[in-house]
Amino acid sequence: MNYHFNSDLNICVDYFVKKNTKDIEIFFLTHAHSDHLKGFKGFDRILYCTKQTYNFLKEMYNFDDISCKFIFNEIELNKPIKCNNFEYEAIDANHDVPGAIMLIFRKNNQYYLL
Repeated sequence: MNYHFNSDLNICVDYFVKKNTKDIEIFFLTHAHSDHLKGFKGFDRILYCTKQTYNFLKEMYNFDDISCKFIFNEIELNKPIKCNNFEYEAIDANHDVPGAIMLIFRKNNQYYLL
């Protein structure tokens, strides 16, 4: 399983187990493979992902926009975005799932690629 916590940014990527992430504010999902969705059922916090990944989630978990418990924020490719105390940019992961991304985070001239 591939997932990443970053306490400097207070984010978690591809992991949603509540008991292990209670202090995390923002979650990112790179794509909708099951090994990246541990703990997602019942997720109720802020999620950043592409529209394609969001649509996969809707099909996988059988919810609609009204019954959705989390706050969805759409990620667009190749567009640097300021978020809290950092900046991120999504790039195409060239993976077998449409909408799959890699993420570049920047804070205080330090870069993280996840």
